[in-house]
Amino acid sequence: MRLVDVSRKQTLARVEAVWSGSGESPLSVHLGQAISKGDRMDYAIQKAVELGVAAITPLYTERGDVRLKGDREDKSWPTGRRWLPAPASKAGER
Repeated sequence: MRLVDVSRKQTLARVEAVWSGSGESPLSVHLGQAISKGDRMDYAIQKAVELGVAAITPLYTERGDVRLKGDREDKSWPTGRRWLPAPASKAGER
């Protein structure tokens, strides 16, 4: 890309070459996600999967204020897992 004209009100650029990408990263990304309150955990997992994260590990952090006990811990993580098959199957990656 080359800048053709730059002024206060506009910038004009010319595309000189286009490369087609492979679409997928050759890297296998494993995300350690701090457990969040409410829908933030589901949202973080959804976006990570959309970006191509291969694995997600939920983490308790020292400064985090979310502490799930017993049965609640078992129930909270599967809600995040529901995001994994849908976006991945749409992209045809897994």
